[in-house]
Amino acid sequence: MRINVNPETTSGGFDYVEAGRQKVRIVSVEQKVGKTSGNPYLNVRLELADPNAVGVKGGKVGNIFAICTLDADKQWKLRELIEACGQDWGDFDTEAIIGLELDAQIGVELDQNEEPRNCIKKFIKA
Repeated sequence: MRINVNPETTSGGFDYVEAGRQKVRIVSVEQKVGKTSGNPYLNVRLELADPNAVGVKGGKVGNIFAICTLDADKQWKLRELIEACGQDWGDFDTEAIIGLELDAQIGVELDQNEEPRNCIKKFIKA
């Protein structure tokens, strides 16, 4: 089978944006359990709200993930997320926040391959 490739495709993964305030959109929320701690958490996948946003290298910006623990005494990041979505802090359905746009302080960190990627430093209350 012959495969036709795009000669304009660059090698490497997704691009990233400089650190700063950005409008983001919640793409998915998945409940997981920590491998070592055994504690439940939410893995929140976000994307930049601007579909035309380009990264520092001129490429497509990848997803940004936020981990929000569900431990009763450590839910500060989860509270930031919910309040940044414009909702009151209280019980909620994860399906209700998918697709919502909110402001976040974006940071840049190195992944396991020493490549820069974006991370959420803080969700900003609406």
